[in-house]
Amino acid sequence: MRQDVMGGKMKKQLSQTRLVDTIGKTPLLKLEKILSGKDFGKTEVYAKAEWFNPGGSVKDRPAYRMVREGLASGQFRSGQKLIDSTSGNTGIAYAMLGAAMGFPVTLVVPDNISAEKKTILRAYGAELVFSPGLEGSDGARRLVRRVVEAYPGDYFCPDQYSNAANWKAHFETTGPEIWDQTGGRVTHFIAGLGTSGTVMGVGRYLKQRNPEIQIIALQPEPFHGIEGWKNMESSDKVAIYDPEIYDRKITVPTEPAYHWAQELALKEGMLVSASSGGVYYGLMQVLPEIEKGVVVLLFADSGDRYLSPQYFLPEKEAATGRTENAAGLSEAALHEIKKHAEKEYPNEGCGLILGPDAGAAGAYRFRSCVNAQDLYHKQDAGLFPRTSRTAYFIAPGELLAVQKELRAAHEKIRIIYHSHPDAGAYFSEEDQRMAAPDGDPAYPGVKHLVISVQKGKAGDWQVYEWSSGERKFVPMKGSSQK
Repeated sequence: MRQDVMGGKMKKQLSQTRLVDTIGKTPLLKLEKILSGKDFGKTEVYAKAEWFNPGGSVKDRPAYRMVREGLASGQFRSGQKLIDSTSGNTGIAYAMLGAAMGFPVTLVVPDNISAEKKTILRAYGAELVFSPGLEGSDGARRLVRRVVEAYPGDYFCPDQYSNAANWKAHFETTGPEIWDQTGGRVTHFIAGLGTSGTVMGVGRYLKQRNPEIQIIALQPEPFHGIEGWKNMESSDKVAIYDPEIYDRKITVPTEPAYHWAQELALKEGMLVSASSGGVYYGLMQVLPEIEKGVVVLLFADSGDRYLSPQYFLPEKEAATGRTENAAGLSEAALHEIKKHAEKEYPNEGCGLILGPDAGAAGAYRFRSCVNAQDLYHKQDAGLFPRTSRTAYFIAPGELLAVQKELRAAHEKIRIIYHSHPDAGAYFSEEDQRMAAPDGDPAYPGVKHLVISVQKGKAGDWQVYEWSSGERKFVPMKGSSQK
């Protein structure tokens, strides 16, 4: 703000800055406390704080670029509505721009995005169309295509998954900012994959400046709860995605992402999203390998749009009881499992623990399943040599029925349970083989609970989770009763 002398008086000249002029130029924050006590030599770690954008996320950058290019090219015409699929953040950016620039916005979003995101989108005046949450961002993209085909000429669809303006926004802004803010010293860049625009744009720019810079991309497991991220192998093709841009790709489990998001809030004062926690998890995988360097993490958005209880509170008060363990099981769910295991004795009992999708309210609940092992043993004793006394098998037909239930209730399978009659709550070699038949989990991201039933009385139990390092299921800390 400049002061001019006019008529002997000081007059302040007001700033002419527009909302869109504040997009980008986000700070680079050094991580210190969360890394204290760890010996990582001379490595410096910084977070690119994208929640400082006016719309609260990194998506302001590509959204503005795509809108500007649409208007400049004539593809986005007066009287048209903007429509696109989004898991929330790009939609918030579109809605903010629509309010600021004067165009209507319709957004197709999975129905399981966080309640906070839905509220923000509506506050900006966006029209929301919900797609099935179990279909993720791919389902939202397909629904957008059907709407645009049904009403030709009514909509402008930027299509963030196919629009080169997406990654170019990062090539022209995010990448140069990181280079300048580190004085060209950056050695590693770590970010998550959603549309892939951030990794593609920043990666191209930094590699152009210094081909030795390591670009590390992160993706979630196929079935996950990290909003905004996409598993590239199990999803619809993303046109702007090019695996040649990055040097390494790491798969991030859901639970550690939420854990590190909480740790960043508690130890650095950074209230960030689970995707940012996932980026920190990625850092933990590569940091021991770096002798000296300057690592930049891309923290896409703030955690204030994920404050529903199932996101950030480690101990949740739920309608079915209080959660007392790291696996998220309520006492009521455990009680139902024990009752079922005792009822099925001397055979193995089996069932599923279902929990809310990310963004949906609710508590973990138990659903019993029929142990069809005897039926299959009678049909093919060679393929199924064991009986239900020592093994379990959930029939495919029942799993299909469960999938319908999940879609209606906005839930997902969290844990598969089975009992061990007159045996301990261990994960046997047969259990390992059934849970990971080809060396990888049959149900990625899903845990297994084993409960011991001695002489008809349920007792010890233990939850097992997949260890990518050990390539097997291992006991989950804080999730057992001995």
